[in-house]
Amino acid sequence: MKNEVVLKTDNLQVFLPNNQGILRAVNGVDLEIKKGKILGLVGESGCGKSVMSLSLLGLLKNKEWKIEGEIELRGKNLLSLSKEEMRKVRGKEMAMIMQNPMSVFDPLTTIGGHFVDTIQNHIKITTKEAKKIALENLKKVSLPNPEKIMKQYPFQLSGGMLQRVMIAIAIALNPAVLIADEPTTAVDVTVQHQILGQLKKLVKEHNTGVLLVSHDLGVIAQMADEVAVMYCGYIVEKAPVEELFRHPAHPYTKGLLSSRFQLTKRRLKPIEGQPPSLINLSNQCPFLERCNEAEEICTKYRMDEIGGIKNHLVRCAKYVTGNEVMLHELA
Repeated sequence: MKNEVVLKTDNLQVFLPNNQGILRAVNGVDLEIKKGKILGLVGESGCGKSVMSLSLLGLLKNKEWKIEGEIELRGKNLLSLSKEEMRKVRGKEMAMIMQNPMSVFDPLTTIGGHFVDTIQNHIKITTKEAKKIALENLKKVSLPNPEKIMKQYPFQLSGGMLQRVMIAIAIALNPAVLIADEPTTAVDVTVQHQILGQLKKLVKEHNTGVLLVSHDLGVIAQMADEVAVMYCGYIVEKAPVEELFRHPAHPYTKGLLSSRFQLTKRRLKPIEGQPPSLINLSNQCPFLERCNEAEEICTKYRMDEIGGIKNHLVRCAKYVTGNEVMLHELA
């Protein structure tokens, strides 16, 4: 079915109580990952992208994290599942590509061992059959001599090769949703091209829905169908990729686009200032102190007010219905 939603969040909030107050990492996020589509998630380091990604799979290491709202996978509320039920979802229905593969693999287990364990944890097959599936998927990601790689340990492979091994493991059971958290971090341009090509191929061949988390706007422009911009745990703007790059509405989105490198003589324009602390974050616009478009009305704006038209949504005082500037002026 076209545009079928396989995973969606409704008012997702992820926070961590501590001695200083409440650290609010994810604030009221509503997202939809569609079958055969790539949703790009962008924002500065520390804006909540990775925390949100890990929360979708129940992988937050600190047990003190609190998650509220809904995470729905094909009609199933993941937050209502037990640890054992969630373990069965991970790897089979949802999979993740981490940004640092060296920290994920057990250095004392061969690549083949990782593969076989993952597959046999979800489907009842023999070790021989699991190895056959592993070899097939290593070939899919264009790794040379997969039979040799199966016998090797993680430290014997380069970062780029490990990243492709992680992709191969992630796609082995044809998950409905794949979360790729900075999959091209710390790899050269050639390997980056290969990794992104594999993700595109996966989407095309298996109709997988992908959440692609990246700070690289060039990667997002190349890969995504829709883009969500995150700041201080909020989705401040969401639109189809071409619309967002041609007509950015939120001042923060404009700042991100102005600060990216381009092959022109135009000077880069960094976003001045620093993001506010996420501890006891108020409902006021968190970008207010850094915004070069701020007006008096912005001081009264609250982040639960969402403006925009059709499929271009913005959390900004200028685009809330009833205010002077409307988004349709950009369309």
